[in-house]
Amino acid sequence: MKKERGKFLTIVLFIFSLSVLYSLYLIFFKFNQINLENFNPIWYFPYRILVNLVAIVLIYGLWKFQKWGIYLSIISWIISFLDYLVIFFKNSSGAYWPYSYIPAWLSLIIVSTLWFWAIYRKRQYFK
Repeated sequence: MKKERGKFLTIVLFIFSLSVLYSLYLIFFKFNQINLENFNPIWYFPYRILVNLVAIVLIYGLWKFQKWGIYLSIISWIISFLDYLVIFFKNSSGAYWPYSYIPAWLSLIIVSTLWFWAIYRKRQYFK
């Protein structure tokens, strides 16, 4: 059986790669000490660096059709979901509180659905 990644999965992996690189760029070059102290706990940015490095590994695994890439993707999604919950409840004050996070939750659901659908379509190639 010839493995074909397909245009959709290739585009999804490419966009995800760009987002990981952009996230690392923001962490290393755009956030300063004021951002670290005022908006997030001290462990948050090292944690974000680790999450992005794991994302690079899972992208490689999915690109090479490795089943561990799928498992790492699922674990990463669960961690991202919990991360959204922490941010959601940490910033749960303000007049627009529940409504300001609706776009974030919707984007997480939509992107996750597309991500897992792209992988699901090629599941027979993963070993």
